Amino acid sequence: MRIAIFSDIHGNKEALKSIINDIDNNNIDEIICLGDTIGIGPNPKECMDMIISNNIKMVLGNHELYFLKGTDIDDEMGEGEIKHQNWIKKQITNDQNEYLENCTMYIEKMINNKKILFIHFPIDYNSKDDYPFHDLKIAKDGSIRNVIESLDYDLIFIGHEHNNLCIDNKLYDIGSSGCTKDNTTV
Repeated sequence: MRIAIFSDIHGNKEALKSIINDIDNNNIDEIICLGDTIGIGPNPKECMDMIISNNIKMVLGNHELYFLKGTDIDDEMGEGEIKHQNWIKKQITNDQNEYLENCTMYIEKMINNKKILFIHFPIDYNSKDDYPFHDLKIAKDGSIRNVIESLDYDLIFIGHEHNNLCIDNKLYDIGSSGCTKDNTTV
């Protein structure tokens, strides 16, 4: 089974169009987006249209959670980010909203006897908060190792941090496909 994975499009329809064209030319069985299709960029509606029309499975990223649950779930949101999220709410259609409401926080798969997790960023599974993601600083200070060691998966694919990262051949941060920091993808 060949799976294409991408993350963090952030309303960049040209990046998403390019990814989908590449996938169409490469005999891919399934496509999984690791969230943050909306937020930051100018084309959230168009990107959601492409996700839905191409039958792409998606997990929720923090920007989808802001849309679904409100910006007050993250106390680090700035005034400009809140205004942008309010603008996004006016762009997203009822069908797109329904699609997002049916997305989960993660997808698990068993492939070739390997248990694989697809998630936007590690979450606190015991959290009752609307914002269950661990703080991004765990990727920067290395404590993400402690989090992934406690997870019973052979492979974990994440986005969110926007930089490519591999830890112990178990966790792969695939970076951002629509809002990169380092101009590379995995």
